[in-house]
Amino acid sequence: NRKKIASTFFPRYSGFVAAMNMNAKMRQWLDQYDNGCKFKATKEIYKYVASTLPEDTCITLLEFGVFEGNSLGIFSKLNTHPNSRFVGFDTFEGLPEDWNSGWGIIEKGSYTTQGNIPQFDDSRVSCIKGYYQDVLDNFLATFSASGQLVIHVDCDLYSSSLYVLTMLNKLREFKPLILMDDFSSPNHMFRAFDDYTSSYRVEFNYIASCGDYYNQVCVQLC
Repeated sequence: NRKKIASTFFPRYSGFVAAMNMNAKMRQWLDQYDNGCKFKATKEIYKYVASTLPEDTCITLLEFGVFEGNSLGIFSKLNTHPNSRFVGFDTFEGLPEDWNSGWGIIEKGSYTTQGNIPQFDDSRVSCIKGYYQDVLDNFLATFSASGQLVIHVDCDLYSSSLYVLTMLNKLREFKPLILMDDFSSPNHMFRAFDDYTSSYRVEFNYIASCGDYYNQVCVQLC
């Protein structure tokens, strides 16, 4: 009897139900912040983010979740300043756990390059291999941004996204542009950003979004 009563008050966790609840919260968030600046294709929002900066502006881009390096390559072509830097972080071994977005499960190991780091013809681009928890602290110990700081968060998972955002909170003085992929995954990217901004009392300006359902969102910290 006690188990039946307990199961009534404490039902089993449902990723779908959690996603629905967070989705409702995300709709509230968008009603508050969305400025109506939308794009259809990923490359369009990349180009827009780059265009918000003067052509001769040096940028430092930190990307978390590199996979095959497509977005690093795009950004390095959009900004040709010789002193710009583009640094990617990834294990290159794929997702460390199943990614349950609430709308479906992408299995552990997806998005792997079999440990191979993508190669670039641009010396300004580099990659750091390893789990963020193992490499980011050491990187930040000697890091200083040159020009405008751009942070591209494509970690997929809530835990990874939240870790990156909280670790980079010390860089708020640079007023970074933050571009977030899979923002419409309410249990992961949106939840991580919402938890980060509320916990650290972070103010930001909404810049733009991409996709029919906010696949990507860009903000700038104040």
